[in-house]
Amino acid sequence: MNTANPVDLTHALVRDLLPERGRDAHKYSAGTVLVVAGSARYLGAAELACRGAYRAGAGLVTLMAAARLANSWPEIIFEQLDGGDRDMLEQIASLDSNRAQARVIGPGLDTVDAAQLSQLISQSGVPTVLDADALLKDAAWQNAVRQQGRCVLTPHAGEAARLLACTSDEVNHEPLAAVRTLAEQYGAIVVLKGATSYIAAPDGRVFSSKRGHPGMATGGAGDVLAGVTGAVIAGADDLFTRTAAAVYLHGCAGELAAAHYGYGLVASDIAEHVALAWRNLASAH
Repeated sequence: MNTANPVDLTHALVRDLLPERGRDAHKYSAGTVLVVAGSARYLGAAELACRGAYRAGAGLVTLMAAARLANSWPEIIFEQLDGGDRDMLEQIASLDSNRAQARVIGPGLDTVDAAQLSQLISQSGVPTVLDADALLKDAAWQNAVRQQGRCVLTPHAGEAARLLACTSDEVNHEPLAAVRTLAEQYGAIVVLKGATSYIAAPDGRVFSSKRGHPGMATGGAGDVLAGVTGAVIAGADDLFTRTAAAVYLHGCAGELAAAHYGYGLVASDIAEHVALAWRNLASAH
């Protein structure tokens, strides 16, 4: 395993990692994201993931859920999971693959069946972000993640502790060891979220990002990150570097939002500043 020290992300480095868009770009070449998220209690989580994806440059975002937020953005394509004769897997399989160059699964998805989730992960080989309720620990889930081979896991310390069968204190005490172990164990890119976020690849490489603000300790911030990551990795070959760029971009957006709201910012403020953060990064020297 590569046990070298993590590489600290900087404006100059991330500027070269973010995808570029040519003048002849269209919504499909810009990258499309399928979001499978939300529940009756957490409609907002799905909405925040979708908004994060759009603000991070996705050309098209499709939400598959049982319901959507009443004031959802009109740009978000909504495919209702009917819960009837066709189950979730069949409905998602019927979706045009051009609309799912990356997937975001999990924000607010508190009613998903564990076996169904494992099958959903295995259903497509596109880059797939697994967040929140999509971070399970059973053997079928672990096998699905490893075999799919293009998953990005985004746990906070508590979720990482559950995946590692240890305590949050242990994760917080040795975050670098924790993120490397997770990445190797699950064969996935892992983002360990925190004041300093660590992004690890299965071969032991690690990026670190110190961007962000304490005001980002608010419900829904992780949902925005999941959406941002989905947009940035859509169609990517190198998930590790693209994921690192997404984490850094999200942190910069949080800093810009905090410049206006301080500790009182909410997750939608972060989403609203993602595009500006990208513009600032693109012009960094």
